[in-house]
Amino acid sequence: MQLKYEKETHKKYLQKQLKKTNDEDEITKLYLKTCINIIDKELNGKEIPIIQYDKLILSKLLELGFDEINSLVFAYLFENDSVQAGKLNEVSGIDRGKIYRSLDWWIERNVVGKVSGSITEFYILDKQNPLQFIIEDKKLTILSLEKFHESLITITTKGVSQ
Repeated sequence: MQLKYEKETHKKYLQKQLKKTNDEDEITKLYLKTCINIIDKELNGKEIPIIQYDKLILSKLLELGFDEINSLVFAYLFENDSVQAGKLNEVSGIDRGKIYRSLDWWIERNVVGKVSGSITEFYILDKQNPLQFIIEDKKLTILSLEKFHESLITITTKGVSQ
């Protein structure tokens, strides 16, 4: 009984810390949410799936402008051979629909694949070069932006010389 009380107290403390955490500190928020989710499962006698993720990968993706959920899903997938969406939901506490949208987002960018069966497993297609398709897409975007920039300069210079 004492252990249950301690877990409930710890959960309340983590929830207070989560409320205090500023919006920019996404890694701390994810960590606190995961801890709360695990304590919740312990209190309800549910199995706690163990899925590792690399915090460095997560922080770098966030720093590069990827959103919180896509970053976390990628970090989980990169660290594990394959993962079920339900396990991601259990570990992270992120809504299952959001996880599926994130997985679809990565699939559309040719970063993640899936093996369908009785339970669908998701995995990184090429762990040696996982973000190559996104890099190529960004290069094309930059080239397009440069061309647009040049046309703006041309328009501006013509307007100034007249």
